[in-house]
Amino acid sequence: MLNLGRQNVERAGLSRQIVLEQVDANKLASAATSLRDVLFGALTSDVRMSASMDGSQQMARSMNGRLSLNVSDGRIANMDLMREISNVGRFVTGQAAQRTTAVAALTGTFDVVNGLARTDDLKATIEGGTLGAAGTIDLADQTVNLRLTAVMSKWFSDRVGGTKVGGFMTTALANQQGELVIPLTMTGTMSQPRFAPDAYLLVVERKRRPGEVDRFQWFCPKCDELLHEVQAVVDDYRNDPVSKAYQAFFDS
Repeated sequence: MLNLGRQNVERAGLSRQIVLEQVDANKLASAATSLRDVLFGALTSDVRMSASMDGSQQMARSMNGRLSLNVSDGRIANMDLMREISNVGRFVTGQAAQRTTAVAALTGTFDVVNGLARTDDLKATIEGGTLGAAGTIDLADQTVNLRLTAVMSKWFSDRVGGTKVGGFMTTALANQQGELVIPLTMTGTMSQPRFAPDAYLLVVERKRRPGEVDRFQWFCPKCDELLHEVQAVVDDYRNDPVSKAYQAFFDS
């Protein structure tokens, strides 16, 4: 159903506030932007947008406003997000490669300026966990620049190895619930995306409490026995306590 809440047709183009309910996401995106055959599913959206009406690419570049989206039982084409996440986290899922990613839900809000859509609350529910994203998508040329944070469910994290995955403490972390947390970046275009570890997020450390002790531990990969531990009070990670801990381990 298409519900037109308010619309104003002007000489320079079109200014509208539109509520969309359960429309075809791909048909709408293909008609109004360059994002053809990218997002599929039933779309509900609140759109407050002004744009020209001179073709989809020109229309996309002239878009200004705000839109929210909620896609259910959909899929994102041209990417296998689980495979990309596992490559960054360095673990094996046992799943065959896919050309698309199924999303049980995709929600978010975008502020659009001259066709550049910016979000800080994009969230997708995928098999095995959730994915949060912040950054930009260009509606005219498909250019994408997003920072992603994948949080894998506890059962999935345990199934692929938990804190013993190959990328743990280098490209993957774990939260207090034992869920793997994998930061990564997505660049390129929506039709040819590129993924890489987000090294910036991996070095963000909270401020330590006075006297708080950090522990660096090494375990036997075969029997899980504790082999070595280094304890240190770290008031500033710029002093590189990790390298010092590794040096103490190798010297032991």
